[in-house]
Amino acid sequence: MIVVTIRLRPYYLYAIFRQLGTGDEPVEDNNLPHLTRQLIDSGFADEIQLVQTFCDCCRNCPRMVPDEAGSLWGEGYRCVSTDTRKRLIEVENQMRSILYDLEMRFGDRMRADALLRRAAERRPYHYAHIPEWQDAYERGVKRFVELTGLTVTVPDDLLAEREHYFRPKPNA
Repeated sequence: MIVVTIRLRPYYLYAIFRQLGTGDEPVEDNNLPHLTRQLIDSGFADEIQLVQTFCDCCRNCPRMVPDEAGSLWGEGYRCVSTDTRKRLIEVENQMRSILYDLEMRFGDRMRADALLRRAAERRPYHYAHIPEWQDAYERGVKRFVELTGLTVTVPDDLLAEREHYFRPKPNA
């Protein structure tokens, strides 16, 4: 079997779970649905490299527009979802926060099943601020478990130490 390396920015790990949770309905208008299918087809044996640059999800993304000046993520293009300095800083902070929780750095690589398992165990409520995304994420984690046979276990002390990981009460 040929192992492929998929290059992703860290937050796309959680988008993969959302995609798994919605089935064939795309959750992003980029290459994410194709990459998720590729991971399923490989039995999650492909490798994922965490990058700070344009990644494999950017392929065919309508938010990536030509720009001679380029951007922080690469030459010749910019992403309109990070057109403001404030939004770019938010995205960069989110990526670094995820790397911190995963105990990884930009450039690190890991087999997809192991990395996705680690991601789900370390950030169980990644989308708590958007309930419908969180629901899709949780369904995706369950589907990942079904597809891989791996167990995803969230340490009790993780939730005790990180208040923002407590699941919000509906309509609270």
